[in-house]
Amino acid sequence: MSLVRWNPGKDLFSIQNDMNRFVDRFFSPDLFDQDSFGWLPSIDVSEDKDGFLMNMELPGLKKDDVNITLTDGLLTIEGERKSEIENKDVNVHRVERRYGKFRRTFKLPVAVKSDKIDATFKDGLLTINIPKAEVVKPKQIDVKIS
Repeated sequence: MSLVRWNPGKDLFSIQNDMNRFVDRFFSPDLFDQDSFGWLPSIDVSEDKDGFLMNMELPGLKKDDVNITLTDGLLTIEGERKSEIENKDVNVHRVERRYGKFRRTFKLPVAVKSDKIDATFKDGLLTINIPKAEVVKPKQIDVKIS
């Protein structure tokens, strides 16, 4: 039998990591949306002084598979990816890709020019440009010295 030096810090960090994983998994969007929707595509959202830029990964979809709406400051992106396995006589051993309907809704924090929103879809990447309305853009005021 060999002696092993006990490190209480290591055990505490291990417990903390386990709890963090548990909490992250419990509050993940998949937990609540998985029953009603098949998957949640990844999205990046950025903002500058002129507006918002959204990039959503939608591999395997066509532009006709995606619908974008703006209602009362809520931007909704929804669509469906259909399963490619149609033949019932095929033995499927593993399916890791997600299929089915998805819906992502975002509350826009400021007024936007809804008639100037531009969406493009290329190579499985949906890009949405949302310009801010003039009233919310920061205005530089020059101070004059007298």
